[in-house]
Amino acid sequence: MTASTHPLVKALMTALTDASLIEKAPADTITVTVRLVEPAEWPDSCLGRPRPDEACAEVLTPGYRIELAGGHRFRSDLEGNLRREHRDEPGADPQIRLWFTIIGGVGGWHTEYETDSHRLRLEDKVELRRLIDASDFFAVVNEEPETVIMDGFTRTLTIAAGENLRNEVIRPQGYDTSKDSQALNELFAWAEARTPPIRP
Repeated sequence: MTASTHPLVKALMTALTDASLIEKAPADTITVTVRLVEPAEWPDSCLGRPRPDEACAEVLTPGYRIELAGGHRFRSDLEGNLRREHRDEPGADPQIRLWFTIIGGVGGWHTEYETDSHRLRLEDKVELRRLIDASDFFAVVNEEPETVIMDGFTRTLTIAAGENLRNEVIRPQGYDTSKDSQALNELFAWAEARTPPIRP
């Protein structure tokens, strides 16, 4: 298989052509930024986007999720076949935005980290989505710590997905994190590992 015949290359070329039609310009005269390409698994042979009266085999279908600048989103299979997603479609993959802060200490120490799914590397984005899903992050609630530590450090993780999902989880020093799921603790660790050292 050559690079030009690889199914991902075929899917990308079709996506770029489709986007050029939407922009009403020839494909070779516009610049389109590829924001996202990641492995995905679709619920049927129609990639979860059946056409009217189309028969779809109910079999998990591996492929790719492709996102171009301008809100153009596509699904492909491993043969390079492509289906477009609509910007406001419920099944479309929402952008993830993440904020993480650590604040505390006698001197009011502070550090923070902020990112979104457009800036992350593919492997980091896949891992972040996995941890969000595994921890059921948007259903996590905040509880008061059993032990209050004066001038302790408080970790706050806020994640938003699309326009409708958002949650802020606060874990002050003294909170028993063993009550949290392993995935949630890993999610906090994922964010903290990318956060600059704390400073006053």
